[in-house]
Amino acid sequence: MGDSKTIINKCKTEARDKSILGAIIDDIQSIKTRFQKITFRFIQRTENAKAHDLAKEALRKGEESYL
Repeated sequence: MGDSKTIINKCKTEARDKSILGAIIDDIQSIKTRFQKITFRFIQRTENAKAHDLAKEALRKGEESYL
């Protein structure tokens, strides 16, 4: 939870990140320019249980995407 919330907060800014997560932030910030509008929000796992369950199941099966 800590890392994901940190990433969400850093994605909301335009500042260059110098932490160990900097490469991930750079990737997200370069991709977000492709969208007309994008919003980053952190949602607690307890509030988003279904999405969390789907993600865990995909990881268990070794799937790279879910559609």
